Amino acid sequence: EFSLAAIYHNVQFDSSKMQAFDINNGEKKTLNLTPKEFLILKLLVQNEENLYSREKILGQVWGDDVTVTDRTVDQHITHIRRKLNNPSFSIEAVRGEGLSPNLSKINIRPLLG
Repeated sequence: EFSLAAIYHNVQFDSSKMQAFDINNGEKKTLNLTPKEFLILKLLVQNEENLYSREKILGQVWGDDVTVTDRTVDQHITHIRRKLNNPSFSIEAVRGEGLSPNLSKINIRPLLG
């Protein structure tokens, strides 16, 4: 389980509360991600060494029993990018391969208070 808080540039993840925060100048601002948006972002950050196809994200986040299309993932990614509104934090699409966070800047450390 994702027992650490991932801090990626100015974004902190609290898995226990399914929340993400923008940390700017010492202030935390809740990003107001939906549960599905949080799970997608968590999946990408937690497994940063992997590229995730839209189909794999659907299976991991929605499960096999739900009928949704890969366009649903695209819509959620668009909403996540809009809510992050952070040019240094990006979700990159590798054509024909999948989605991944910009990995060169990831930093994992324990959640503080």
